[in-house]
Amino acid sequence: MEVAARIVAWGDWRHAIQAENSFDVVGEDERVTTYDGRLLDTGRSGALVSQSDGFGYVPPGTTEVREVSGVDSAFAAQFSDDGERLALLVSEGVMVVSVRDGSVARMTRHGEPGVPQVIWSSDGRLIVYPGRSRLRAVDTGGEPSFELLTARGVAGVGAVPPDRQ
Repeated sequence: MEVAARIVAWGDWRHAIQAENSFDVVGEDERVTTYDGRLLDTGRSGALVSQSDGFGYVPPGTTEVREVSGVDSAFAAQFSDDGERLALLVSEGVMVVSVRDGSVARMTRHGEPGVPQVIWSSDGRLIVYPGRSRLRAVDTGGEPSFELLTARGVAGVGAVPPDRQ
């Protein structure tokens, strides 16, 4: 029986393949580790996993999923460029989690379930995510959040690295 799957991440460590309710990580040694849930992001700081019983973090060089306290699930997640923070889009809004100590800061009180993307600006100050007909930007420096309205639906967002601006 064939199972529909897609490559969801790749890097120096190899690649990950997402099936419906689980994903396989294929390491440099070709060893396959299977996880329940959905892979949200990977980076030099590890991997982010949304599972039925909560949200988890897999540190680099390990296969153990560590639960992130205070986060039940996430629709989208991304590591900051410095690898020190995680931006999470949850049903209650946007949260930032410190990789170092696991502390959680709630940045907004509104979320949009099912929006599949959240990104950091290249300077690490803004977290941007698409809404149904707008882009929302959350300022992690304490400034008010704002929305960019548009007449068309938003399919995705991207950031330009500082050295290419």
